[in-house]
Amino acid sequence: MSASVLQYNESISRTWLWIRRVRRLPTRGRATPEVRHSRLVRTYWSHTRGVSLRCRPVDAQLSAVVQDLQAVQQRLRQLHNWLPRAAWSQPPAPGRWSPSECVAHLNLTSRAILPLLHDGLSKARRSPIGPPLRYRRDIVGWVIWKLIAPANGLRTRTIRAFVPSGDESPDMVMAEFSRLQCEIIACVRAADGLPIDCVTVRSPFEGRVSCNLYAALTLIPRHQQRHALQAERAASVPAAEPSALAV
Repeated sequence: MSASVLQYNESISRTWLWIRRVRRLPTRGRATPEVRHSRLVRTYWSHTRGVSLRCRPVDAQLSAVVQDLQAVQQRLRQLHNWLPRAAWSQPPAPGRWSPSECVAHLNLTSRAILPLLHDGLSKARRSPIGPPLRYRRDIVGWVIWKLIAPANGLRTRTIRAFVPSGDESPDMVMAEFSRLQCEIIACVRAADGLPIDCVTVRSPFEGRVSCNLYAALTLIPRHQQRHALQAERAASVPAAEPSALAV
């Protein structure tokens, strides 16, 4: 057994011995058993959180999400630098999106999902549950993550609120994408040490569908990979190899 695991187990044992002593002390006022239990849970997790953060490999999972977001941004930046401005607004065929419209769609999606991410992070900070040793998607998030793989080829109809208008210039579209991407990356980094797989957020596309916050964070670069590939195909350039998305 590794030294970090032994340290983690020893810390838990010491904490519970301490809590058992605290439970025999008189409480202030007339606190109900439920209130006393809630206080003990918060005390336990605050006491063990430091050791838990040192032992768990969660930050590597979130770093993978950040790397995927940065990889998409790099792909689109290279396409923006390489493609003539007139070609950015040129769709490959009637009824298809131009490269600029593909990025504008991602901007609409980011604007819709950022408030949901902030709300989920706020709930995670208030949760008495401590961070896990490893984040896991729920079943809904896992199924969606599989279905929208860039190589899957699954085509879905975009709802009207997320259909780009095509009015913005390519430079404005890319500048807005970079700004929103930085906000999303900041949300991912802010999730470190929080129980984000115990907090549920709803889909910005369908209010009846929801998944845990960790799954939602991994779905963002997954969705962006699809439309980066669509933009490259619309520009008739060789598609980049998909990066290893967060597992």
